Amino acid sequence: MVVLQNPVLEQVIQSLGFKDAETFLKQQAQSLLLQKIAYYRGQIDLFVKKYGGDYENFLNHFNDYSQSVIEKENDGQDWDDAIDFVNIYQQRLQEIQ
Repeated sequence: MVVLQNPVLEQVIQSLGFKDAETFLKQQAQSLLLQKIAYYRGQIDLFVKKYGGDYENFLNHFNDYSQSVIEKENDGQDWDDAIDFVNIYQQRLQEIQ
């Protein structure tokens, strides 16, 4: 249970239709996690479109792409990070549901 030091804040949370601060915080955390998941899935989608396949395919055909080595390495790192973030945020979302 979350206990707020500020009674006005508790009143505002309840006036917004939430039972209590914990319910509000849980909903806000879920919303933020879903936004981050959507953002990183969007990043993944851009790489899939750019390279015409998934991350594993990208790794297997790294030398076949016409982009510079630096661009491919940067994209590969960003792509890998995006996959990791989606997995982390999905796990966190499951933990708080």
